[in-house]
Amino acid sequence: MRLRGARYARQSEDRTGEGDAIDRQLPMLEDLAERRDVDILFSFADNDISAKGHMRRPDFEKMLRVIDGGQVDVILAVDWYRLSRNRRESVQLLEVGQKRSLKIMLAKGSDIDLSTPGGRLVAGLLAEVSRNEIDVKAERQKDANVQRAQRGQMGWTRRPFGYDRAGGKIRAVPAEAKLLRATARRVAGGMSLAEAVRTLNAAGSTSTVGKPWNVTSLKRALLNPRYAGRVTYNGVDITGGSWPVILKPEMQEQLRVKLTDPGRLLHNGIGVKYLLSGICLCGKCGKKMFATSVTHGERMVYRCMPSGHLQRGMDDVDEVVEETILQRLERPDVAALLLPDVDVDRLRAEAVDLRQRRDAIVRMIADGLTSPAEGRAQAEKLTTDLSGIDGQVAAALGDSPLTPFTAEHASARAVWMGLDLLQQRAVILALADVTILPQGKGASFDPDAIAVTWKG
Repeated sequence: MRLRGARYARQSEDRTGEGDAIDRQLPMLEDLAERRDVDILFSFADNDISAKGHMRRPDFEKMLRVIDGGQVDVILAVDWYRLSRNRRESVQLLEVGQKRSLKIMLAKGSDIDLSTPGGRLVAGLLAEVSRNEIDVKAERQKDANVQRAQRGQMGWTRRPFGYDRAGGKIRAVPAEAKLLRATARRVAGGMSLAEAVRTLNAAGSTSTVGKPWNVTSLKRALLNPRYAGRVTYNGVDITGGSWPVILKPEMQEQLRVKLTDPGRLLHNGIGVKYLLSGICLCGKCGKKMFATSVTHGERMVYRCMPSGHLQRGMDDVDEVVEETILQRLERPDVAALLLPDVDVDRLRAEAVDLRQRRDAIVRMIADGLTSPAEGRAQAEKLTTDLSGIDGQVAAALGDSPLTPFTAEHASARAVWMGLDLLQQRAVILALADVTILPQGKGASFDPDAIAVTWKG
């Protein structure tokens, strides 16, 4: 009488994405089933799933349910290594296998009868041997990584952007290295990570696995010590590397100071979800107001943080400011807002000075030389001044957020609706300061309590 069976195959890592190892296992199991008079009723395979304890194996779990349902008598696998390599799954298999008197047939090993104490003992021993193999392999890999780092060598499982191997040596990829250096200069010079990402993706640049850039991947690349020729292991700087430097150490330090600035998310607009959050000012203390929810998340307001002097309904404020901005953009002299006659060199020199002063304040906070509250206040003022200068430079060079509104026959409202949130915020920052003035307690919303003061 032929037995009812299920075959199971697993591959730890599929580098090609084609599951070649799975394809090699399945024919072996078909041959085994034919020789042992087993009808394969189910076929299970977990591809590109390692034996690490946190990795779920969907098909392994399906197989357990089939066994528990009494639908098979036999499980076929190439060896125990493929069937189970962690204690949790081994226990699950032994428990359900004992309950259903399951037999395990291995293409590279002896049969295991889980209905007997001896069979369960063998299965448990095999599971422990497999677990030990994982631990030993991990320890060897760890030692190899440490030795490689101490020798100043770079290792990778995926080619890093900007580098490749040729003749056993690591070399820089000229086009990628040039692009990374140019991006680093732009970001160090004031471009936001979000804008840098858009620039890279618009140019058709991708990661070494063909994926588009995002803010996280770009920040990780710009701050990775390998590009400054340093070897690190587990976050510890070990030694100098034996490969070409793409980013000079002083450039990477400048990027580190800029990109780890606590105020970066606000200043660059990354992660901002609301039109005026961090832009509008409190009419009592002059500090920035931020978006927050009230009444259990049912209503959004702009609130003075952290004093709570004022709060005002977000929708009401946005409507007033948006309409005021659009009315200004609809005037025939909108082109005059681009400030064509500007001493750009002088403004750039001022911007460099402001950035250096702000970076110095950030370092003073980190070194404990000034209080966080006082340092943040100074840094925010410098950032506000810097935003104004950057806006004037951008306008003079034709890179102003207002440029789309100056096109012939452009409809200000149509252009505005076509902008994303960051672009709309940039327009507001270029044009005006927004202040929310106090109102009497319990008073209804007053549009006149939203002061829009034009810049320049």
